[in-house]
Amino acid sequence: MHPLVSIVIPAYNGARELRRVIPMLDAQTYAPLEIVVVDDGSVDDTPDALAELARERSHLCWVRQDNAGAGAARNRGIAEARGEFIAFLDCDDVWPDNAVEARMKPFLEQDDPEIMGVYCPADFIDEHGEKLLEGPLFDYSLPFDRMYFTSVTGSAFAPTCVILRRSALDLVGGFREELSPAEDFDLWQRMLRTGGCFLKVRSCRVGWVQHPASTVHTRLGFHHAQCVEVLDQMYKGLAPGPCLPEYSGPMGDVLARRDRVNRALGAGIMAAASGHRDTARELAREISLPFVRLLSVDGLMGTVRFNILRVLCRRESEWPENVWPEVAPRVLPWLRELDADLGGCRNLRELIRRLSGLPDGGKA
Repeated sequence: MHPLVSIVIPAYNGARELRRVIPMLDAQTYAPLEIVVVDDGSVDDTPDALAELARERSHLCWVRQDNAGAGAARNRGIAEARGEFIAFLDCDDVWPDNAVEARMKPFLEQDDPEIMGVYCPADFIDEHGEKLLEGPLFDYSLPFDRMYFTSVTGSAFAPTCVILRRSALDLVGGFREELSPAEDFDLWQRMLRTGGCFLKVRSCRVGWVQHPASTVHTRLGFHHAQCVEVLDQMYKGLAPGPCLPEYSGPMGDVLARRDRVNRALGAGIMAAASGHRDTARELAREISLPFVRLLSVDGLMGTVRFNILRVLCRRESEWPENVWPEVAPRVLPWLRELDADLGGCRNLRELIRRLSGLPDGGKA
């Protein structure tokens, strides 16, 4: 008998999405499954949709709470779940039929307590299921496909990618609800700090849906500040678990600063591209010359492309002809101001030159 997997789904005004995602889970090739939906204070007909869906599915349970955010909803779902393993799914994301079976295979075949959880790559898709990027996200090249503490210093993957051991999750106490929407970034890093690993599963890929109106996109400064808090804590000796000594002290401070600069650069590009000029200028103040000098121009071009496509939810096939002319009048001035504020940076000047050579870039 396979161990029970509980799928935790937070939902806020998600009646339409739930009527799609719950039947999608009926096709999963793994059993037994439990579906736990937390209605996070919805004001639409989410309760009616869940009552209707639950009548036909004895393995679906749901609870309702006052609106408290995705982190709190996931914690409530974990508390209600009975499974030895916990999977997370947002109600607008997409799973293939083997999403649970493929990710549970390492747990079933390897008696390895070091593996706290597994993850798979994700396709970056829009609300209509169209791919925004040609290649998958979170498809890291790591030794033996194992991710350890600081293997990846960003938000390692989306919640919909992972299945976790309940015991490893309980050890760190679940999501920090006050960090929403950076609560998942924080959780992965706190779990990795305990010394275990996440194992990549190559045999499935989920769909991670992007919305232009999401909190990450519309409250860029707020989201960035939360991520900076997580980054700072990664390099400090905070419980639970040991902090690697190589990442504490002065060198840890330098690495934390580097990661903050890289994140501010990406968030600043998103803010500039979406017309949030004040936020973009505030983020520019967090970017310092020594760390920008470490970035290749090709890498900077990729950073510009990725963050513009992400914030606008546009397909990679539209870059640059159909996207760059739209954002160049906002992004190029921001980059020029950043270069001036840094006192002149060869990398940025070459980036600006290349971007100015794209269609209509010279008009900005």
